[in-house]
This record gives sequence, structure tokens and C-alpha cells, in this order.
Amino acid sequence: MRGLYTRATAALLLLIQTQSVLAKRVVVNWDVGYVNVNRDETIMRRAIGVNGALPIPPVFATKGDTLILNVANSLDETTSVHAHGLFQNGTSYLDGPAMVNQCGIPPGESFSYEYMIDQPGTYWLHGHDHHQNSDGFRAPLIIYDSHNPFDYDEDILLSFEDWYKEEFAERAKITLDPSFPFPPPHGYGHALINGYNGNYTKPIYFHPGKTYRLRLINIGTLRWFQFTLPGHEMRVIEMDGIDIEPQVVEGLDIAPAQRYSVLVTARNSVEFNYRYNATMYASFVPPSNGLEPRVYSGDIIYREGAPFRMHDSNSQTWFANDVDFHSFDGELALPVDRYIKMSIGNNPYHTGQHLDHINNITYSPPKVPTLYTALTMGEVAMTPRVYGPQTGAIVLKHLEVVEVTIHNPNDMPHPLHLHGHAFQIIEYGLAESPFPIPDQFKNTPTRRYSGSPAKRDTMTIPEHQYIKIRFRADNPGVWFMHCHLDVHFIMGMAMVFVEAPDVLQKTMTVPPQMLDFCKRQGTRTWGNAAGNDGYNFGGLPDPPRITSAARICVYWDVGYVDIDRAGYGIVRGIGANGALPIPPVTITVGDTLALTVHNSLNVTTSIHAHGLFQKGTSFMDGPAPVTQCGIPPGDQFTYEYVVDQAGTFWLHGHDHHQNSDGLRTPLVIRDRGRPPVAYDEEMLFSFEDWYSQTFADRARDTLDPSQPFPPARGYGFGLINGINGNYTRPIYFQPGRTYRLRLINMSATMWYQFTLPGHVMRVVEIDGEYTESLEVDGVDIAPAQRYSVLVTAHSTRSFNYHFNATMYASFIPPTPGLSPRIFIGDIIYQQGAPFIQPSSYDDSFRWANDINLHALDQEPALPVDRSLRLAVGNNLYLNGQHLDHFNNVTYAPPITPTLYTALSMGDMALDERVYGPQTHAIVLKHNEAIELVIHSPNTLPHPLHLHGHTFQITEYGPADLLVPNSRTVAPVVKNTGVPARRDTMVIPPFQYIKVRFRADNPGVWLLHCHMDIHFVLGMAMTFVEAPDVLQKTQTVPSEMLDFCTKQGISTTGNAAGNQGLNFSGLPPAPIFVSIDP
Repeated sequence: MRGLYTRATAALLLLIQTQSVLAKRVVVNWDVGYVNVNRDETIMRRAIGVNGALPIPPVFATKGDTLILNVANSLDETTSVHAHGLFQNGTSYLDGPAMVNQCGIPPGESFSYEYMIDQPGTYWLHGHDHHQNSDGFRAPLIIYDSHNPFDYDEDILLSFEDWYKEEFAERAKITLDPSFPFPPPHGYGHALINGYNGNYTKPIYFHPGKTYRLRLINIGTLRWFQFTLPGHEMRVIEMDGIDIEPQVVEGLDIAPAQRYSVLVTARNSVEFNYRYNATMYASFVPPSNGLEPRVYSGDIIYREGAPFRMHDSNSQTWFANDVDFHSFDGELALPVDRYIKMSIGNNPYHTGQHLDHINNITYSPPKVPTLYTALTMGEVAMTPRVYGPQTGAIVLKHLEVVEVTIHNPNDMPHPLHLHGHAFQIIEYGLAESPFPIPDQFKNTPTRRYSGSPAKRDTMTIPEHQYIKIRFRADNPGVWFMHCHLDVHFIMGMAMVFVEAPDVLQKTMTVPPQMLDFCKRQGTRTWGNAAGNDGYNFGGLPDPPRITSAARICVYWDVGYVDIDRAGYGIVRGIGANGALPIPPVTITVGDTLALTVHNSLNVTTSIHAHGLFQKGTSFMDGPAPVTQCGIPPGDQFTYEYVVDQAGTFWLHGHDHHQNSDGLRTPLVIRDRGRPPVAYDEEMLFSFEDWYSQTFADRARDTLDPSQPFPPARGYGFGLINGINGNYTRPIYFQPGRTYRLRLINMSATMWYQFTLPGHVMRVVEIDGEYTESLEVDGVDIAPAQRYSVLVTAHSTRSFNYHFNATMYASFIPPTPGLSPRIFIGDIIYQQGAPFIQPSSYDDSFRWANDINLHALDQEPALPVDRSLRLAVGNNLYLNGQHLDHFNNVTYAPPITPTLYTALSMGDMALDERVYGPQTHAIVLKHNEAIELVIHSPNTLPHPLHLHGHTFQITEYGPADLLVPNSRTVAPVVKNTGVPARRDTMVIPPFQYIKVRFRADNPGVWLLHCHMDIHFVLGMAMTFVEAPDVLQKTQTVPSEMLDFCTKQGISTTGNAAGNQGLNFSGLPPAPIFVSIDP
């Protein structure tokens, strides 16, 4: 009975595979090695088998057993085994994927996988290292249940495989080699049924009236199998090891890695015999007569010699969908705690390769198994960033319920397998797509579960559709999710869920033998993805760069995070996906960034892409309530940014000053193609200040008239790349290489001076605008400003060096150890080399200055159409508060967002009064060139950021003073060449600045001090740009209007939500009684 497995033959198979059963311990011995086989009876080739044979016999066990799988590696490369579908609760280290949960078993070594069997159902065992599964290293795993809820007489196993004449390594080479055309030709392959040529499938014998359980497993790597049994009723009772309510189907479409059990009751007559059909196909391979699809038939014998009853080949077969099934246990759909959005696809990269991705991250294995990183990195393990830039890691909190929506905007389906879990299938529908949707898919219906959703571990996402799944994060560990088409897996369609690493560290210990496997291969068993501390990923290869426009999907669940970031103790911060710092976002010019923000706070939130112009999409700019109403608690919104600006930017909260509490991260936008400045590598430095109080507490003290003014200045602490500045990680220089250092100050109050003694820095970018190269010794970076500097490493490794980041504020008196704070980081040329100590600054030290920088594109100073004079300062008001202002107007937010007033007030939108008495709105005409002359007649510098524009910096000089002072009068300094442009200016104390920009971006744009405490004090105003053009060209998404409606906010009318100049409902403007110098 070659090729047919029944329960009756299980005892014989136990002996064949050297399997013995003793006291509920099922022992299986596998010597994994190469075998030469002709499995499809067309060609002999090398494959991977067990104990010198292929196919590998199935493994049988019963719920409650302990399965001991002894694996001896006789290959010339490492190997590992995955028990596909077993949850491995408490034993994530036994899950199998190499460099995810373990280091592979070295050649010549052995290891025993010990599985505590508590899941009855249909599973399989396969190699999970070097894609050995594709070369035959795979076998069914059947786990019986002594208390089976379904009645049947006999168990029959049918396993399906695809088989190719080339080894997988050869097929992978063609796929990954950029010199070959893409997509590569798809080999047609042959089907194997129960391990043998499908053309010679052995018959199944049915006895009248008996009920049979057919276990159907697709252990193939690229092809689907459609299974039908004409003349019989099939009742599906299991999917991927999970029982379901019996469901009658006519056929099953079985993707790679999926399993089904069906009950079939034999007919009462032996008059006829029948045939089952197994059609092997791939929807993305063009039909070819006799080659694609391939139809294999097997006999169902009731009586030898009886004629076969033929079925109507023209009839339509109904193939059930996952949402048509219902869970046997009656579990209802889980209530969701967290939403995650993903998109899968394929992109061309700068290497010439076409690689797959999940959320535009092409998976590449780390240098330390991800599980070991989770176990050894302490609190840092809660941050996805520590798992490296190419694992796509998402950290899950213990017991949270996660809904994952995965969009597949491509022309081929993908079977995705999630390790460690079975998930509920909630919904299918038409995928979001950055590409035109083919006509045949445009009417794709939304199909949603009813009743109790079925669960499984391997989903198929059809072409141009999405799927929604839910699961509870109740299994601390590291769990791989990847496409089970092995050629897509090797192309990078994979990511990892790191589940409850805080719990994991307390409950799990990896067997010493597994750690020894790593050490023998020179692989570390601790540290981040690169085997280093913190976020130093030196040693990892650079991620590939996409060379064509892509849709980059980023998901942020914005919520509170209790964290000690600076050694002050625990402070409530605001992070994303349960973590602080928030990982940087890196994209390429031409891409679309889809930032989905789910609000898990107890107040509204919004996001500003700092430095992006938002041309034509002013409603995406973020400030609440200037260009939108905040996203209400429990809601979510996707900001869509079509990116056409290269440079260094950042994303941050712009509602309730959440930026100050941590809702901020770098946004790096790379040039598509060769950048205008040459360098070998880039490095990112983000600088932040962090305080022992939340911003709300600090703001309350500042605004309280009973407290002294100015308030006591909190000294704060410095963070570099999101971590305590005292523990700044080293950077590594290679002699002669040129590095682009991207420097971002994301602080709420503090400046940073950055120096790199012993090296020359050349400024080439400020605030996303390229400049002519200017040699400097240091840069002084105000809050919200960004610089890129080029540094060429020395030609020798004789010495190491330091970089210095000095955090300070000129208005805070020096206090040793507190202000300023100096953070020092190492620049390593060679481990162990001596350090060159920095010399002190002298008069020859060259600081970057805006007035000395020149635009790379050589745009001359704009001829001025209109000049506006502004003055900033602080006044004492009648209510006892000291508040900031522009031109003696202290900003207070309107009731109706200013943008919505501009869009809804018709011709009156040109009247500045309609925007209310405290927004200090100035209406600009379309395309007029504006010069702003801003005076700061007081003791504090102010970093002012203008949304929607960059401006030319043309002049500094002495401010008009209301009260004389003894300070030396600042000289007038003008840019004599082509002025540089930026979006955040610094106005020094007692000086003015002149800037120019063209009003070529219809919208509403905030101008405000980026010291958050000054912003809350009212140093802000708005430019309403070309409202007449705006009304003809922009429409606010209805979802954004709904956010206002939910909060009882009018989306039409003046600042108060009324008509005309009726501002009833607005609070009265404060009355000032004196002016502070």
C-alpha cells in the first residue's frame, strides 16, 4: 500500500521510522542527510531526507504524550526543525526557525526537540534553516485525541507536495540574481501524494456506510492543491489543528502549509467506484496544457472490478472560504486592544534585485537570534528597534488582543503562517493599493465572519485583497510570521512578533546546548540584532534601498508609557506601540508614507510631519485645532504623505503638546537615485531633553499666577538616539570613508552644540534643504532644527576620538553638572587604540551660522511683494499671568479649526477678522513674495517654526527695543550670496531676523515658537494662504470632519463656529497691564 497512510498502518510505520512508544514518551530518531532520489520518476537529484530515505514517514502521537525528536545533522550546513502548528507555550526556544528562536544545529551535532503534546490535530514537521523544507525535509505530524468530539471509523492521511528538478538553492539563485529577468520563469514541477509521484497514487478503500476522516496536508513550497471527491459529501471538521463546526463543502483549496480534516461517509452501495481529484496549480503561473495546472486522480475503491462513476467536468465546484467556517468551541470574536496594519509586496532595490517585504521592510536575519535578544536586553527588549532594522519586529504586550489587517495589493496570493498562535479569521475585502486596481478585482466584496470565527495558523491573502485576523498575545516568546511560498520567504516576506519580552525574561531559560550551538558558530547569544549593546547595529549589512515608488505603511498605537529614560525615576511618557523611543521612519522620495495613528490616550492626538510642505493637503499638517480636530480617544486615522522632499525631518505630536512627553521620532527621506552630495554611509543622531515631570505639570506651574515668574527652570536630562546621553553608543569609522551625520534636535526646550574634535565637518543640509558645503567645527542646533554634515574619516587607525553633544539653554544660569550638560561619545577606528583628547574652543572655532550658508540650487533672494513686521515677547496680564505673544496678541486656539473656517466662509475668508481675535491670522495672496521682519526685544532666544514652507534667511540685526539695555548692539549681518533656506529660525536675544518665502502653497500654516513652554504661553500665529484658491482645490476627508462632529465642534463658520463676525462662545482675550523687556 505504498503512498497511503491509515490509522491501521500506524503501528508498522512506528517501526519503520525507528519510533518507539514507552510510558507516553514517543521517541523519533532522525539522521538528517542528503539522499539521491527520483521522486517524480523524471530525474535523479540530491535531496534531504531522514535515515537515508525519502519520503520521511509520518509521525504519530496522542494528546498528552511527550514527543522526543532526536535530530542528528549529517548535512554540510546547519539545520533545525519546526513543528508546524504547535504553539510551544513556554518553549519558544524549541520553535525551530534558525536565527529567530535558535542557532541551527551544526554539522555533526545532534539535538533533541522535546515537545509536550497538548494539541490534537493535523500538523507537520519540517526543516527551518537554509529552506531545507523545499528539498524534502518535511513529514506529516498527526496528533490523535483520545476524546475525539467527532465520530468516524477510520483515519486516512493524504499529503500533497510539489517537487522540482532543481535544488532549492539553484532556484533561489536565479530569483535573487539581478542579472536574470524578473519575475523568473516558474518551473512547472510535479505533484507528490503521500510522498510519491501523483500519477501513481495508491487507491483508497471505502466500505459501505463507514465514515472516514481524511487528513489533507499541503507540505509543498509553491503550489496550491484543490481537492474534490465527486459523488460524496465532505464535511470539514478541522483547519490547521483547530476543530470547527462541521461544514459541507464541494471542494477545498489548500495553500502551502495548510491542513484540513474532512469527514466522508461511504455510500451504501458497492455498484460503482469513484475518484478523488487533486489539482496542483498556482494562480500566478500562466496555464500551459498538461503542465499548469496538473490534475491528479486517485481511486476510491468500493469493489474491485466495479465500473467508475464519472462526474460532470463542466459543473461548478463550490470552494468554501475561511469566513464560512465557525469555531467548534463557540469562542466569539475577541475584543480588540490594539490594531496593526500591514502591507505586503515586492519592490525593486538599488542592488538590482526584486525583493519582497512586509511594510516595506525586507526581512534579513539578525546576527543574534531574536529570542536571545528578547531574553538578554532587559527593559530595552520592549523597544522594537533593538531587534534591528530588517526584522520588522513588533513588540506585543502580554495578553493584549491584536487585530492585524494585512493588505495584498499584488497579482498573486500569499499564504502567511504565524508561529506560536492560531488566529481568528475576521474579514476579507478589497486591498488598499498604491497601484491601479485591475478591473476584475474592483468589485471584490467584503466578507466577514458570522457567529464564532474559525481559527487557523496559516492564512491565504488573495491577490488584491486584505485579511483581518485576531489573536491574544498569551504566549510569551518570539514568533515568526512569513510567507510559506519558500521563494517569497527567501526574498524577505517575513517579520517577527516579540511577545511579552518582560514576561519572557522571568519565565524562560534556553537550554545550554542551544547556546553552545551559537558559540561554536561564532554567534553571540546576547545583545541586540547585531550582538551589540543598545542601538549600536555596527556589523549589520545596510538595508537595501527601494528604487521605485512604494507605499510605506507605518502603524502607531499612541499610548502612555511609564518609563525611566534618564535615571530620574519613572515618568509617564507618550509612545507608540507601547514603546519609547519611537523607531525612526525611513522612506524615499516619491514614496507614499501611510502613517496610521490609533489613539489609546485619554485625550485627542494628532501628528505633524515637521518640515513636509503638505502641498495640496494642508488638512494633513496636523496641528489641532489649526488644520484638524484631534483624533478622539479610541479612534484612528491614516495620514497620507506623498513624499517629494529629500532630507532630514521628524514626526511629532501636535495636540496637547504631546511632543514634549515623547511622541516624536526622526523621519529620514532619502533621495531616489544618487544624492547631490557624495558619501559612503550615513548615521542618525537625534537629541532630546527629558524631565522629571510631564509637560502638563510643567505647564501648570508656568501658567499659575500664584507661582513666581519666570518659573524655576528644570534642568532636564539629555537623550541621544532615544537613550540616556551618558550611555551614548560608539560610532565606528573606517579609514578614508565619508559619513553623512544627520543631526536632529527633537527637544522641547534645550539647544545642543555638536562637535567632532579632530575632524572637519561640512554642512550640506539644513532642515531638509541642501546647501553648498561649508566647513565648520561645530553646529548649534535649536529645538526642531536639523543638520546634515559630512565627515571624512582619517586615513589611519592609530587613534580613536570623541564627539561632544552639549545640551544647554542660554537663559538658564550655569550650574556645574546640571547646566550645561556635556555628553561624550566614542568614535572608534580600532578597538584598543588610544583616544585623542579634544582641545578647548578658541576664537578660531567655526560655528555654523545660517547667514553664511548658501542654497545649493542657487535660488537668489526673492524680490519682496509685501513686508510684515512682527515682534515677540512676554506681557503681564490682568489675570496675573505672564503670557507670550506676537504683536501683543497671545495665541488661543479657535473653536472651529482655522483651515475649516478658510474653506467654509466664502469671500469672507479673505477677511482676517473672521479667524478670531486670538489666532493673529494674516491672510496672504497667492504667489506673493513675503518678507517677515521679526524682532525679539527680550533676553531669550526663540526657535520659530513655519509650517508649510521653508524660508530664505537674509538678514540679522539689532531689535527695536522697548526698554533700553546695556548690551552691545548687534551688528547688521546680511547674506551676500544666495540665501540658505530652512523651516525653523532662531531669533537671538535683542535681535531681529529677516526671512522671505513665496505664498505658493494654499493652506493654513502655523508659525510658533518651538520651545513648547513658550508655545503654551501663546507665542504662535497663523498664515491663511490664498483661501480663495484653497476653496477650489482642497476637500477635507470626511473622516476628519467626523472627528470634529464627535467632539461637538462645528466644521464650518468663523473661529467660534458662527457666521460673519459673531464670536460669541469664544473666551475673552486677556488684557495686558505691562510689557516685559
